[in-house]
Amino acid sequence: MPKYYNTPFANTGDRSVIPESTQPSGSVSYSQGYGGDYQLDLATDPSAKAFPRDQNNQFCFDVTENLQQVQQFNAPVFIPSMIDGPVTFPYDKGVIVRYDAGSGFNFYQSLANANTALPTDTTKWRLLDAAQDILVYYTSNFGAGVVTGDIVTFSSVTGQFEKALAGNAVLENAVGVADVENNYIQIAGVYDGFTGLTPGAEYYLSSSVAGGITLVDPADAVTLVVGYAFSSTELFLSMQKDENSVIKYGVVSFNSTTTQSIAQGDHVVQFNNVIYDPLNWWVSGSYEWRPGIAGLYRFSGCVFSFNNSGGSQGLKISKNGTWQYWLGLLSNSQTASSDGAPCGTSPPIYMNGTTDYAQLLFSNEIATSTTIGAKSGANGDKNFFFIEYLGK
Repeated sequence: MPKYYNTPFANTGDRSVIPESTQPSGSVSYSQGYGGDYQLDLATDPSAKAFPRDQNNQFCFDVTENLQQVQQFNAPVFIPSMIDGPVTFPYDKGVIVRYDAGSGFNFYQSLANANTALPTDTTKWRLLDAAQDILVYYTSNFGAGVVTGDIVTFSSVTGQFEKALAGNAVLENAVGVADVENNYIQIAGVYDGFTGLTPGAEYYLSSSVAGGITLVDPADAVTLVVGYAFSSTELFLSMQKDENSVIKYGVVSFNSTTTQSIAQGDHVVQFNNVIYDPLNWWVSGSYEWRPGIAGLYRFSGCVFSFNNSGGSQGLKISKNGTWQYWLGLLSNSQTASSDGAPCGTSPPIYMNGTTDYAQLLFSNEIATSTTIGAKSGANGDKNFFFIEYLGK
């Protein structure tokens, strides 16, 4: 059976230091061991040396003490901090050592080959803290302004880990909490570094403070749950997206007295009144819906107009500047002009969630201009352009 070295050999016995290098006198050393003089006859040869009991005790003590350290702690002490240790020692990648940086021993694992840095150098070593049940990803590739405690994600734009922000098509895919000083991102487990948390509450990725968390569901295109508070400082990380936290639709209209003159041809309807747009998908300057979630969408529209005699007019859905479907068409074969309201709903249309956009076009097929919007100077808000998210 293997022996546990409960007491190093000669722990209380006589011991004398053994020199490292070969000795000119031929006496024992770590480099040479016991030289040839130790086998000569003490009775007849003046060069003969007696067996050095105290130095042999020292050798056995050195070996068994070091073996006891490995048995008890599963890793040796950092070599340069040992008695007679070299100033530096080139550790291989993956080696685990024990090191006391001033507040007691901790375990560290080397992150590089030929590693001569102190274990406190977080670019070359990582702290192995068995007391924390956490999952981390080691990196020092943080963007400018990222500090410890920020919620971060990898940006394909900068090639670095940046502060995450809800509602941002690039940055909302948060991965964890940055620990800049120790060069890692905590992905799972309890992060103890926040202040003022409400125990038992769920926290979300903020849409107003980059890298921040909030108690309030920001109702963005994709709500991201960061975790659950265990105490005022501890957050149990549970990164998960929730695409069902808000109703994903939007409605815009004209203001109550707005009119728009439409010449012959297809023209974008210039709605100027946002009725409901919780996800901020409506782009007012270009009069378009630009949704932030990839998937299928349905669009509906209705516009009051003055239909000139002998003319046809209607509504079309345009995607990325190219019309896709007719929503409604009115033909006036009478000799007198009349009011009309082409309306309709599109079939499902795929939008990529980033660059795709949809506009409502009013089509006037005769040379005479027509007026859309407010009828008799009122009720312009009864015109509408509706977007509805159907899912992926």
